[in-house]
Amino acid sequence: PTTEPHLLSEVFPHTVSGPVPRGPAIFEMTRYFTVPNADDRKRQRHVAGELLCAMLEYCLAQGGEWITTMLDTFYVPRMRQNGWTQELIGPPTQYDEGIAVAARILVTEQNLCASRAAHGIAGPVLLDNPAPAISRAA
Repeated sequence: PTTEPHLLSEVFPHTVSGPVPRGPAIFEMTRYFTVPNADDRKRQRHVAGELLCAMLEYCLAQGGEWITTMLDTFYVPRMRQNGWTQELIGPPTQYDEGIAVAARILVTEQNLCASRAAHGIAGPVLLDNPAPAISRAA
């Protein structure tokens, strides 16, 4: 939860229009990366999908409502490809390596199911997770 100092509140508050979102039901996603493998892009995308699903599963299990993040602008279309309900919460901001934007992602079963479908994941990726599997008939 973002009840304590966190990356968006301490390092990037200038990237948010208005107050930085924080609270016990708001989690922060930072340092989301998979190691590139030119030989197997399909597998890399699947692993990235597993990480995203794990994040949503965890937040759902913990009562999370939103995930805030700072991401490079080239990731914004990827967020949309995941089928997420998300919102940009500040303007694009230049930094040393590129342009980034602050965003928040709604933590819902719908966003989890959309992520699973986008990445070909049939069920939970976390062990002992109460999040339900998606139906193949859907």
